[in-house]
Amino acid sequence: MRELLERQNREKLLDFLVEYAKNDDRFANAVNVRFGKPEFEEELNKIEDAIDYALRDVSDYRTHDSWGCVSINTGDIIGEIRQRASQGHIRLAFAEIELLYRKLLEVFEYQGECEISDEAEYCLDIIMSGIADKAVSEDDKEYIFKRCIELSELDVGKNYGADYEDKLLRIAVKFVTEKNRAELEQALTRCCSGWHEEEFKLVWLELIQKLDGKNAAEDFVAGNL
Repeated sequence: MRELLERQNREKLLDFLVEYAKNDDRFANAVNVRFGKPEFEEELNKIEDAIDYALRDVSDYRTHDSWGCVSINTGDIIGEIRQRASQGHIRLAFAEIELLYRKLLEVFEYQGECEISDEAEYCLDIIMSGIADKAVSEDDKEYIFKRCIELSELDVGKNYGADYEDKLLRIAVKFVTEKNRAELEQALTRCCSGWHEEEFKLVWLELIQKLDGKNAAEDFVAGNL
């Protein structure tokens, strides 16, 4: 493909790409995402439209007449979010994946392993391994930390098993400092009970090991066996 394109006249090639983009919205969007400078609100509005379209056939008995098994495709949305993260637009990528996550929770059904729950958990995986690990600036790290704390406090969907607080706080602990430590400890204190108490204690352990050192972590382990 590269050899073919390199043999073409530059102006004719540009004319072809522009014409192709006019007739293919997905291609035009891919070019804009790859080469354009994103406007935060504009991009967020655009991704929201794409999310609403992807979830157009999803029903939920609280707000619709019927509900049940659904089929959704968020591949293009996820691909764009990953592209933004790879370009270093960390806050935009996080805001977009957060928007998808919140909209999934709004239609969360009470099947234990439905498509919605799979998608919601995938959002958290992307935050952990596709966005948080690319954050370099302290401002971006603090942004992710605070957003994860706030998301862990959402009540939406919890009646149906969408209790992802431990996963969100595990992301937040990556960016814990002495300055914001109290915020994470307060969140852990609120959550550290119930059937997955051990998961929260593992986050406590990571926090202690990171800020207080190995000996303090060993003491914590001994006190919580």
